[in-house]
Amino acid sequence: MINPSMKVVDYLRMHGRMPVIRITPVTRSREDKPASFQDSMNAKRQSEYAQRLQGAKPAHLQLWRAP
Repeated sequence: MINPSMKVVDYLRMHGRMPVIRITPVTRSREDKPASFQDSMNAKRQSEYAQRLQGAKPAHLQLWRAP
């Protein structure tokens, strides 16, 4: 029977084994490419719009004067 206060790592050490964490490397596919200047500006505009819509940023008001 296993002692209830014993941790899993302690049990593994007792048997000479340790967990191995394997992380697969991130690779780019052929379709992935760096964003163009236009794409990055559109993404910035979109994020600012979302922040204003959710109230995280103050509204951008333009006041016009009638002639």
